[in-house]
Amino acid sequence: MPKVSGKKTSKAGKGRTGRGRKAAPPSLSERISGFFSRLMHVVVTYTAVVAVGLFLIVALMLFAGGYFVNFGGRLVDLTKDMTVAAGLKVTKITWAGATQTADYEVMDALLNDSEGAILNQSIVHFSPARARAKVEGLGWVRDAAVTRLYPNTIHVSISERIPAALWEGEGLLHLIDRDGVVITQVGGHQYTGLPLITDTTDPSRANEILAVLGSHPQLAARIATLRHRGDRRWDLGFRNGFVVMLPEDNYAAAIEKISVLESEGKLSDTMQKLDLRLPNAVYYVPKNAS
Repeated sequence: MPKVSGKKTSKAGKGRTGRGRKAAPPSLSERISGFFSRLMHVVVTYTAVVAVGLFLIVALMLFAGGYFVNFGGRLVDLTKDMTVAAGLKVTKITWAGATQTADYEVMDALLNDSEGAILNQSIVHFSPARARAKVEGLGWVRDAAVTRLYPNTIHVSISERIPAALWEGEGLLHLIDRDGVVITQVGGHQYTGLPLITDTTDPSRANEILAVLGSHPQLAARIATLRHRGDRRWDLGFRNGFVVMLPEDNYAAAIEKISVLESEGKLSDTMQKLDLRLPNAVYYVPKNAS
């Protein structure tokens, strides 16, 4: 039997190996396409660098000119102009409840801190809360409500303070309400029917006794002065000169008894002074006593 060799050779097989085969040169169209591809890459890169550079230069110029610092304000101004152009602007101001508060005081309180008068300004940018705080800062105003009525009206509702007494402080007379809040300065000929609070630097100290006297209007009408003694207690001075020295504690009960006796004509008509300072003793001075 003939001997069979384990190696097989083939001339055709030698020609198929990658080692012995050269790559074909690129065609003309491929070379042109590659050139333009590289060119576009360079152009895009250069354009991006230039654009970033220009952006940084412009941003630096705007920052140096303060544009970014005022950007928020300019945006607000732009929106204000737009709302005004749309007809949303203040052309009417109304208010109710102001009997003692002057019209000009209300108008001054509604002034915008930066733009002055609010007429013809944007109603959208008007701040009711800020305006309310300024209106409530007026002496006579106890409470206020400020409302935007679209498209063009601002309405103010006012609740005023009720005078309860006069307070003498630093040589001047002031009108105060039942809470001891100063309403306004007055002259000696004004509000003479109200009691005069003296001998205290803080009129709010009288709020409790004013509340008690408010429950006894007939008695309160006869009181001329409320003198605060030693920052501890009160003396009631009647209009006919009768004086009641109230105790430091539980003076509300004492005022209750005084109100009953006074209504019966047993106090100011017969006495000059009544001392109730001690809890277990009462001293009095009869009228016309020597």
